[in-house]
Amino acid sequence: MKPARLTLLTFVLLPLTGSAADLRVAYTVQEKPFKTTAVTGTNLTFQLYSDSTCTTTSGAPIVVPVDNLDLIERLKRGIPKGGTKVPATDRLVEVLTGVSLGSALYLKVTGTGVTPEGPACQFQEPSTGGGGGFTCLSEVGTDLLVTGCNLNVRSGSGSTGGAVNGKGNLIIGYNEGSGTRTGSHNLVVGPDHSWTSFGGIVAGKQNTISAPFASVTGGTGNTASGYGSSVSGGQGNEASGYYSSVSGGRRSVASGYAASVSGGYENQATGNSASVSGGGFNYATDSYTSVSGGKNNYAQYRGASISGGAFNHAQDLHASVSGGIGNYATSRYASVSGGNRNRASGRYSSVSGGYKNTASAKYTSVAGGSNNSATANYASVGGGTSVTNANAGSWHAGQDAGFPTGTEY
Repeated sequence: MKPARLTLLTFVLLPLTGSAADLRVAYTVQEKPFKTTAVTGTNLTFQLYSDSTCTTTSGAPIVVPVDNLDLIERLKRGIPKGGTKVPATDRLVEVLTGVSLGSALYLKVTGTGVTPEGPACQFQEPSTGGGGGFTCLSEVGTDLLVTGCNLNVRSGSGSTGGAVNGKGNLIIGYNEGSGTRTGSHNLVVGPDHSWTSFGGIVAGKQNTISAPFASVTGGTGNTASGYGSSVSGGQGNEASGYYSSVSGGRRSVASGYAASVSGGYENQATGNSASVSGGGFNYATDSYTSVSGGKNNYAQYRGASISGGAFNHAQDLHASVSGGIGNYATSRYASVSGGNRNRASGRYSSVSGGYKNTASAKYTSVAGGSNNSATANYASVGGGTSVTNANAGSWHAGQDAGFPTGTEY
C-alpha cells in the first residue's frame, strides 16, 4: 500500500516573481540529504520534459538558488501498522516563468542534496501549475497568487456603469447579514453591508453605499448616498450631497454639494461647499459657510464663519465670529472676535470682545468692556462700561482709558 501524504509544516516562504506564462511545479525529495547538504548558495536545476521518461525537454533548464525557493514543505507520511518505514520527505515548490504549457509535463530537479523520493521524473498535475489553465494563476501553500496579469471582475452588463445586477463585486469575508445588495463592481469588506450602485467601496460593519462611486471605508452604521461621496469612519454618519464627505465622529451629516464634516458629534454641513471641522452640534447651513469647532455654533449665511466657542451665530454675508460664547454677527461683513453675548449688527461693524457690547450701525466698532453701544455710522467705543456713542464718526473714550470719562473725539 502506498503511504498517504499529509502536509505538516511549511518552513520556508519567500517572494516570487513571474510573468504571464507562470507554472507552479512540485518535486518530492528525501529530507535528510537535502537538509544536510543543500546549504545557502546551492543551486538547483529545474528541467521540464514532455514525456514520462524525461528524455524530451520542454524549454530551457531553470536554475534556482535553494534559498530562493518559493516553498519547501515537510511531508509526514502515515504508515499502516506493520508497514515499512520510509524516508522523511520534503516537497520543493517553485513557480517557473516563461513556460509553454502542454497537455502533460514532467519535472526533474538536480543539484546538491537532491535525492528524489519516488521516480526522478515526476508528473506535474494540471491543478499544480498554471491555475488549471490560467497561465498567471498559481498556488503556493495556502496562498493563491495572481502574477503578471490583472484580475478583472465583471457583472456582465457590458460596462462599469451598466445596469446593476448584484454581480461583479469583489467581496472579502463571509458577507454576513441581509442588506440590500443589488449593486455591481464594488469592493466589499466586512459584514452586514448594503450596496445598490456601482464603482464604490464599503468596509467596516453595517455600512451603506447607494450612489455611483460612493465609499464608506470604515466604522459602523454609516451611509454614503451622494454621487462620489465618502464616509471615512465613525458611527451613524451620512454623506448625501454630491462629492460630500464625513471623515469621522458620530451622527454627522454632509448634505450640501462638496460639503464636509471632519469629525465631532451631530454636526451638519448642509450648504454647498460648507464645512464643519469638529466639535458638537455645529451647523454650516449656507454656501461656503464654515464652523471650525466648538459647540452649538451656527454659520447661516453665504460665506459666514465661526472659528470656535459656543452658541455663536454668524447670520449674514461673510459675517464672522472668532470665538467666545453667545455672540452674534448678524449683518454683512460684521464680526465679533470673542467675549460673551456681544452683537455686531451693522454692516462692516465689529466687536472685539467683552460682555454684552453692541455695534449696530455701519462701520461701527466696540473695542471691549461691557454693555457698550456704538449706534451711529462710523462711531466707536474704546471700552469701559455702559457707554453709548450715538454720534456719527466719533470715538468715545471708555472709563479708565487715560481720557476724561465719557469724552468723545
